[in-house]
Amino acid sequence: MAKPAFHFELIRTGYGDHALLRCVGPLTAGHGAERQVWIPLLEAPDPADLLLDLSAVTELDAAGIGMLATLRSALHRRGGSLRLIEASRRVKTLLSVTGVAGMLDRSAPPPRVLPFRCRAYRALIHSVIPPGAAAV
Repeated sequence: MAKPAFHFELIRTGYGDHALLRCVGPLTAGHGAERQVWIPLLEAPDPADLLLDLSAVTELDAAGIGMLATLRSALHRRGGSLRLIEASRRVKTLLSVTGVAGMLDRSAPPPRVLPFRCRAYRALIHSVIPPGAAAV
């Protein structure tokens, strides 16, 4: 049985240069960790700041962790940030053990962006942009 495909959704927050980046599926070598998947985010001038939701990532390996580090570096080069706001316990543990969790900005997101942590608000977003919809 084939693995489900990896995809990400970029949802503008309406608060400056902030956007929610929701990753879904396996973020592994051959399934989402390839540079060409991420080129739109790596080369785009905006958004500068991404709020990272990894709660729907089903698998994560070294290639996926490396891609997150690459994305963080690209954002920092243009004056932005990558903030982890959601992740499963397993993903949080992997990020912590590998030291990547310390690289992700831990400062609190701006107050107007906090509703993304609310399940009801995320359900509303998913009713407008269903999981699996094309990125940006």
